[in-house]
Amino acid sequence: MKKVLLGVSLLMLLAFAPQSYSIPENPEDISPLLVGEKMPTTSLSDFSGKTTNLGEMFSNHKTILIFYRGGWCPFCIKHLAEIQKIEKELVQIGWKVIGISPDSPENLKTTMEKQSISFPLYTDADMQLSKNMGIAFKSKYGKMLVEKSGGKNVEQLLPVPAVFAINQAGVIVFEHINPDFKDRINPSLLLNIAKALNEKQ
Repeated sequence: MKKVLLGVSLLMLLAFAPQSYSIPENPEDISPLLVGEKMPTTSLSDFSGKTTNLGEMFSNHKTILIFYRGGWCPFCIKHLAEIQKIEKELVQIGWKVIGISPDSPENLKTTMEKQSISFPLYTDADMQLSKNMGIAFKSKYGKMLVEKSGGKNVEQLLPVPAVFAINQAGVIVFEHINPDFKDRINPSLLLNIAKALNEKQ
């Protein structure tokens, strides 16, 4: 009887043990966090090395998170420029906009200066936040990503481009995720969604 109980106990422990995170080979196979789930809290650094705690940011502002592949990606640069055009309106209706990528702080600065981006960009160079969000996948770009991350993206991962709207409780209230990196959410649509989310609260 004791052996049976021990066996059952072991099975229960295995069932509730944390599962190892497996990073997919293809962007189509990611398993992102869903609307209604809580955002992981972490601290990220900007181009100057200043760190910001996401949990504190969410509690102070409703936030639009823009996950992009890097300043080297023309589709990402175009999308950031489009978001820049609506950023003032988003701020006026109570939303803070931030961009997150695997780029090093130096490359973040280059992107902000070249593209005249006024909203803050943060580095997720080790891809830990992207992994926790379930949007990381194994890239085919190789060592270029290690270089662009300042040597931290040793797994050579990329985030699937994604937009998350986070309320002040840190809960995801909207998301747009597309494995096709060429297809990004239209900025006018994003602005209208932000307005609609305001009406629901």
